[in-house]
Amino acid sequence: MKSGWLCRVMQGWLAACATATAAIYVLALPFSISGASARSMMLSWVDLVASLIFFPVILVFTCGLTAIPAALVVWIGEVSRIRSPLFLGGAGGTIGALSQTIAFRSFDLIFATLFVLVGVLAGLTYWRVAVKPADGEPDQVPSA
Repeated sequence: MKSGWLCRVMQGWLAACATATAAIYVLALPFSISGASARSMMLSWVDLVASLIFFPVILVFTCGLTAIPAALVVWIGEVSRIRSPLFLGGAGGTIGALSQTIAFRSFDLIFATLFVLVGVLAGLTYWRVAVKPADGEPDQVPSA
């Protein structure tokens, strides 16, 4: 196994968690702005900037919530030599739906759809950061 494998996997996972966190903010932005009709638009921007303070907290929560399922998906993908963006995007969407169910302790179709989209983006980010650059290397799969 190459020494850079674990580093590449960790960079991919952290990039995927950051993407998921950023996507949640971007997709939640219309809900934040839509409540501005009764208040001034300036107050909404203040609320938006204030919500960015919670970005690191949400990022840590996202990393903690996805660590075990993501490690399982990475392990399955590496052992099975599955390097497809479809596999990783689908697995990310599944992890997103699972995370939404665990975080909110219920399954809501609207939030599940949002979290599936965020998970797909995270899975594709992982593929772009950790898998695609390694495609030219010989297969160095960690032992099971």
